[in-house]
Amino acid sequence: MIASETALRGDVELHLPGAAPSVTEARRFTRDHLRAVGCPAEIVEAAALLASELVTNALLHARASIVILGIQPGPPIRIEVRDRNQRRPHRRTPGPGVSSGHGLVMVEALAARWGADVDGRGKTVWFELGGG
Repeated sequence: MIASETALRGDVELHLPGAAPSVTEARRFTRDHLRAVGCPAEIVEAAALLASELVTNALLHARASIVILGIQPGPPIRIEVRDRNQRRPHRRTPGPGVSSGHGLVMVEALAARWGADVDGRGKTVWFELGGG
């Protein structure tokens, strides 16, 4: 599953194929890394949930063939999900009983900050947790 994994200055990066099992791998990788650097359990779980939501969005909406998950341990902790699609994400307001469309709503609710940056190679959607 893992195409490559890099560690620089405490930051880590995981290259994932554009397939559904990548969501589970992103969640596991985020948990394992943040636990290893001593993050509090509530931050670890929030980061793992939001990372998996952003990877899911990249797979479903950007139809990404490769997703790159980056983790900067902070503080604040910063998680980035990069793909080659230049279309910016937009928050939807899902109706009652709708099972999709909640990803960015959760990111807004749990993250201290979040955003999206677009360049000639695609986009990076990111969020930050915890303070400095």
